[in-house]
Parts: sequence; C-alpha cells; structure tokens
Amino acid sequence: IGIDAPELFPARCEEEARLGQAAAERLLTLVNQGPFTLAGPEPVVRDQYGRELRHLLRARPDGSVQSLADDMVASGTARAYLHGLRSPWC
Repeated sequence: IGIDAPELFPARCEEEARLGQAAAERLLTLVNQGPFTLAGPEPVVRDQYGRELRHLLRARPDGSVQSLADDMVASGTARAYLHGLRSPWC
C-alpha cells in the first residue's frame, strides 16, 4: 500500500525492465532480513488488478517499526503513490 514500483511483466521499455529488476532485488533483500508482518485494512482491499494491498512491517529491536515500503521509496526503487496519475518509468 502506498508505493508504485516499475513493472517487470510487461515492462514498457528497457529502462523500466532494469529498474523493475532492481526493485525486485531490493524487496527480496528486505524480506530476507527477518520476520515481518502483513498488515492492512479489513476487509481486504484489492487494486484494479485484484492484488491484495498490504503493508509489510517489521519490529526493530528498539521498538520502532520498519516499513519495507518506506525503505523501498528511500532506496529509489519505488515511489510513493496514493492513487491518481503516475509518472512513467521510461
């Protein structure tokens, strides 16, 4: 929820394919750092493609909460997105 990442399938251009691969690798790295929780509204919210929209969250040792989406945006592999028009990745 709240991010837009470049598409892999189908990428609209070679640059989007490259960025999509980088985003997928970054997400895999974040997910593999340890246990996380899926959180989101109930009932489940789905996007126009039928995908469940969820937050991926992880408790840090200091008690704060890590948002994997925020980390993706901070790394530049995703953009913040709250509906509406999106800028192309190409």
